[in-house]
Amino acid sequence: MLSGLEQENVLKSLASGSLDIVVKDKIWGMNIDVPAKYLSFNPQGILLVSKSFGSLSQTVGNQIVVQFYVNHVGYCFDSILQDSSMGLAIVVPQKINRVKSRTLSKPQSYIARLFYLDENNKTVTIPCSVPETCSLLTRPAWDDVPAQFQDECRMLMTRLVNERKQDENASIGNGMHLISVVGFLCDPDAKKSLGSVQGTQQPLDLLYIDGEKVILGKRKYAPELELESDYTLALDIILSAFLTRSIQLECTVSDIYSTSSDPVCYLCRITKIKAEDERFISERMKVL
Repeated sequence: MLSGLEQENVLKSLASGSLDIVVKDKIWGMNIDVPAKYLSFNPQGILLVSKSFGSLSQTVGNQIVVQFYVNHVGYCFDSILQDSSMGLAIVVPQKINRVKSRTLSKPQSYIARLFYLDENNKTVTIPCSVPETCSLLTRPAWDDVPAQFQDECRMLMTRLVNERKQDENASIGNGMHLISVVGFLCDPDAKKSLGSVQGTQQPLDLLYIDGEKVILGKRKYAPELELESDYTLALDIILSAFLTRSIQLECTVSDIYSTSSDPVCYLCRITKIKAEDERFISERMKVL
């Protein structure tokens, strides 16, 4: 919870009419950007959204999370979107929190970086992280997907498979990697819009790897990858306190999966990898 002075400064900033906000619908899992020009703040501590902003109509009555930046620091609070004669009303509660940064509660077993050459032929490095919920180098299973959004994942899986069946140039192989794709795209945490500090670049999420392909996930403030562009992935696998296996491979973005603008998953087809590294990955994955 914020100190009294910080809370006062945040409320003054909300009342100034200069802040854009992001409304996250807890029921539908959607993030909706609301520009400042549609917002007003009344003396009773109620944030009003003009009814001329129609994107929130299906969210009325739902529990929401409101996120915004003040002096480049991310803040959020829980509320309910209500209809009123003055507009769509969001009661600002006493408890306003800072947006938490992505932190790891246990040591990472993997260290990954993505590289590419820019237009000046200089090497650009993109950090990658493996989510704690991701069991990299194991075969994905539906049990890995939290029960609360398995139905959503199944519907998305069906949509993705059908789309690629209609595309003669697309191939999904055995489709095992799609479990990692839909699990990421439907994960409410991956849909969060704001980071703890404005402008901070997020890493890409390394979600899946086998001997033929790599799946990378992009959150809102992570870098974009270009379709048909080439990248190099360096992956250090920490096997013990004294043993690390380092793998380097080249890959090309061959497909992009998404439900909206963010989050996004990139399917990267491996174009160059050492035979012993491919064998190591395949044995760990127990690919039959």
